[in-house]
Amino acid sequence: VASGQELMAHCHQQARNCLEMEPLGTLELRQVVLLRWLTIQDALQAVDLASTRNVTEEEFSNIFLTALKGVEQSQVLHLCRGDDDLSKLSKRVDFSARRVFAEIVQAVKRAPPQKEKDNSAPMGATVFDQGMAKPMASQSRGRSPFSPGGGSTSWRSQSPNSASPWRKKSENHELASGSSAVRSNQTTIPLSKVLSAFGSMAPREGFRAWSTRSLLAFNELVFMLHPDAPARNLRGPIDRDEFFRAVVLFNGNEEEAFEWFDAVSGTQNSPTLAASALQRRALGRPRLEGTVDAGPCLTPEEVVVRLVSVWGDLSAAFGLRPIQPGKRLHRRDWRPTKDEWLRAIRGKLGRHLMEEKDARVEAEHLAALPEPMEQLFPNLCDRLLIPKVVWGPNELIVVRYSLYQHGFWGHGGPPMQETPKETASTGAAGCRNGRLSLGLKPFIAALEPDQLTAEQEVTSIMVKHRAPVDPQARCATTYLRAPPRGEGNTTRWLLQLFSSDDGMTPLAPVSLPLHIQVAVKGPSSPSWLQASHVTHDSLTLEWPSSLHDGGAPVERYEVAIFEAPHVQKASNTSLAIENACWAANTMETWFSVTKLASDTRYVVHVRAWNKAGPGGWSEPVYFITGPALPGRVAPPQVSSVDRCSVLLKWQPCADFRTTHYAIQVVPLQHLTPREPPTSARSTPRLQDLLPPSIQDMPTADTTGVVEVMSNACYCFKARAHNESGHGPWSGPSDRVMTLPGPPHPPEAPQILQAMQDRIHVRWSFPTNDGASEVNGYVVLAVREGSGAMVRMEVSSADAVWLRGLQGNTHYSVMVAAVNEVGTGSYSRVTEVV
Repeated sequence: VASGQELMAHCHQQARNCLEMEPLGTLELRQVVLLRWLTIQDALQAVDLASTRNVTEEEFSNIFLTALKGVEQSQVLHLCRGDDDLSKLSKRVDFSARRVFAEIVQAVKRAPPQKEKDNSAPMGATVFDQGMAKPMASQSRGRSPFSPGGGSTSWRSQSPNSASPWRKKSENHELASGSSAVRSNQTTIPLSKVLSAFGSMAPREGFRAWSTRSLLAFNELVFMLHPDAPARNLRGPIDRDEFFRAVVLFNGNEEEAFEWFDAVSGTQNSPTLAASALQRRALGRPRLEGTVDAGPCLTPEEVVVRLVSVWGDLSAAFGLRPIQPGKRLHRRDWRPTKDEWLRAIRGKLGRHLMEEKDARVEAEHLAALPEPMEQLFPNLCDRLLIPKVVWGPNELIVVRYSLYQHGFWGHGGPPMQETPKETASTGAAGCRNGRLSLGLKPFIAALEPDQLTAEQEVTSIMVKHRAPVDPQARCATTYLRAPPRGEGNTTRWLLQLFSSDDGMTPLAPVSLPLHIQVAVKGPSSPSWLQASHVTHDSLTLEWPSSLHDGGAPVERYEVAIFEAPHVQKASNTSLAIENACWAANTMETWFSVTKLASDTRYVVHVRAWNKAGPGGWSEPVYFITGPALPGRVAPPQVSSVDRCSVLLKWQPCADFRTTHYAIQVVPLQHLTPREPPTSARSTPRLQDLLPPSIQDMPTADTTGVVEVMSNACYCFKARAHNESGHGPWSGPSDRVMTLPGPPHPPEAPQILQAMQDRIHVRWSFPTNDGASEVNGYVVLAVREGSGAMVRMEVSSADAVWLRGLQGNTHYSVMVAAVNEVGTGSYSRVTEVV
């Protein structure tokens, strides 16, 4: 990996050249990709990166630029700034993608080196971070079910009772794959880091929701990891990184993938997980302990997906007998009994669903529901099954469809959609030999309710949102985007299967309509909240952007701070904002809070707002402000005076949790109790006085020794410190004159001339001779590196040739004055010569 600092510098230079260019966030970049493609897997396949090992900056940026080319401007209006058009937005997308790439590079450089993995996989293999997944034969790679217009994955079996019916239909073409070799002279990052970037942007959904849509899409979750694995390998181990990769490629969250893996395996950081354990947990026990979905019993929508996955249809699940032709209508009001629920939830031989204890709890809960069969499962009609009814705008809808004669209800269920009579058209909808005639290119359409009227011809319906259906499959899955949001916060739509010859014009309905809602809801709560720079009355809060905007752009964030004794842990929906002691709104993902009470425990929450209203509150973060700043200390008192030190004493600063004290040493002119020296050379000039210095006392004791110079006049000030900061300086102490002693140091010497083995040095007279006449000097030359010294003692001269030096060597020179008391401190060193 090349220098991440250089890349960041390049991005900063671009930002300086385009000051008006506001970068997009990582969440907005992910939205651009998923407006064009249904899944992250689709996006990587479209730009030939699905099978590469490393990704360059150009390739990374191309993911987002290619996505932007395939969307309409109306779809990205919320990403534009001012009068931006697609051209300007494209520049911002490119700049933002390169910025994210540079951040990933820097993160890779900071990360500790990892142990090398086996790189024996061929270059054409699907590679995850240096070779995680095994290669797949090119002839068995089916077309991705996540194509831009929708896709289809067909069942391998012809019977709904088959043990492992969920397989991709093989097609004779190969996915394009990028080269896994490192590009010369280009910075690259592993593909795993690209997936991690997408996974970190994905909203959290919970294992219950993920397992429901994954079971609907793949039936056997191992096919999500290895689409071409035979059914006999379903009990093999799943690698941790393979699971992470599969979840992220199916638009899942990175952190949740690892949490689920550890929860299902039962071991923290477990390297592998049995595929059968994952399948059993997804079917029968999807409420993981300690996660967001470890809540009440399963809903009927979640149960029916699992019943169809295990039994194939509801008649088989509840043990319903075929209805006589004249008595078919009584099934509309039928409700399953507790025993029928228990039979269905237990599963069948070879396809176990729930343990007996869990099955009884769920059966009792479901049998108490008052709705009849047709209303009990709002996500099911005769031939269509979806994971839930309420969807966000542009959310990925997984639709399983059944082309069997009796659909998902089976031979004992309510009546089916009447099959239209066969027309003269070869592809018109009809029934031949017990099999539906769907036309050449049937599809599932999302329609507004007013589009389906009795007076309107089906062929005149304009279908904008549709997903293709494989007419040769008996039971399969397809995908489409939920329609965009309407004028209100909630709009109603219908999903219906139509026969068609061209894939665009409906010929006749083949299924009953399935009602769904597209609703804008409040954004998700920030995934974490951090309080930093906490002082006695202020702090700074930081949080990430909401990973799910609820279907409309986030307009603002609301910050609320409560005193901890008056607040209990808030739910995601209710919190009495009027009880907050501090509240504010901001457009940023950080905020500085001021005017808090000192030494107080607070709890802070943040939530996001959009046009639908507020989302849930974040998890609470507790913090305690520091103690109040210390007050003013009384002036210190001088206890004793020595040549180079003074012992001070001061009164303690109580009730402020003082940690230590600091003393300010203030040099003064000769206004002292003692008579000033008669020698004019010993009298310090105002401009020669040392500046005030601050010396910290190591403890909270009220006595301390400060270092001073001899024969000098000083006064002292004190202040108290605690964890919040420091208080004001006290008043000055009495002035004191230190005892005579060694001279003060001269100014830094000057180098007049340097020769091969000697240097000519000059210095000034010390500003204070220590009350005794200076009678000599010590000149010291220190060799750089080795520390070897050349010392010379001289008389009262102020310049000397320092001899005996080594040629072609760096030296630093300093000088100390000598009087009858002794040698003073050395001066500051010269510049290296």
